[in-house]
Amino acid sequence: MRSITTAVGLGVVLAVLVGFGRTSQVPSSFPLSVDLRATKLASDGSGSYVVVVRNRSGHRAAPITLVLLEQTVRDAGTAGRHPSPGSGSVSASVPLGMFATKDGRTYRSLLPGLAAGASTAITVDATAAGFGDALLKCLSVVVAPGDRTRNLAPTSSVPPSVGASFCEGPGNVKAAPTPLPFSVELRGPADTRVGAKATYTITVTSHAKTTIHDATINISQAKPASLPPRAIPLTTDWPNMRTSKAGGEEALLRHLQPGQSVSFHVTMRAPEPLRATDGKLIYATNFNVTASRRSQSGEFLAPMLSSRLQS
Repeated sequence: MRSITTAVGLGVVLAVLVGFGRTSQVPSSFPLSVDLRATKLASDGSGSYVVVVRNRSGHRAAPITLVLLEQTVRDAGTAGRHPSPGSGSVSASVPLGMFATKDGRTYRSLLPGLAAGASTAITVDATAAGFGDALLKCLSVVVAPGDRTRNLAPTSSVPPSVGASFCEGPGNVKAAPTPLPFSVELRGPADTRVGAKATYTITVTSHAKTTIHDATINISQAKPASLPPRAIPLTTDWPNMRTSKAGGEEALLRHLQPGQSVSFHVTMRAPEPLRATDGKLIYATNFNVTASRRSQSGEFLAPMLSSRLQS
């Protein structure tokens, strides 16, 4: 399962981001963070989720655009194959506008600006008509500063944003799965430069009532214009990082106590621009991780941060 998650993350999130349009300047450290956590999952692929958006900056944040997208994946993410629109619907505790794009239906909402250090929680319900022949079913969330609820013009200038995808496989259809008992928050730069180092912070928080011994964080960055993923050299302060079978780097959290949060850092050099399916270059650096649990192989969480890239 982990070998295809980077391709899924890029396909799902870039499809949403390209429709945002250009942005004004933002602080060098991206001010927002997102936690996405499933609270209830059904055997047909539907579920309930909580999305927590935080303002991590020292000043009040501008209004925030929230984007929700439900998709199914019917292939292993090789070149030229992409997620397709989900057959269900999405509702939330905030008003949503539905937009039909070539990548399927997206649901968007403009959230009020947040005070420094403040957060807001949104509940989300996604229905599904079943997996069919799908390999994965995912709910993705993306947040970005400013009002981007109406700007649908494609552009190669991708604004900084942060998001996450929660995916589950058809192996869960026989019984309602148990949601992953932890959340993952990803922080990093709003701007990167080709060849320059960028550092990201990964924070894992337990929501379990007992100690978690098998939480796994996998980092496998896709090389731009080349899928399946090829590893980009990374450095980290996590003491037990190792190479995974999928080809990326893997951290195993063996003793995550109830309510405990653990953070570590990963540094990589920003690669050249991404190439879209129409051949155009997209000036963005995408950093994404995959969080899973060895005892729950049918589902995973994929946080992602997209930074603006300068040549």
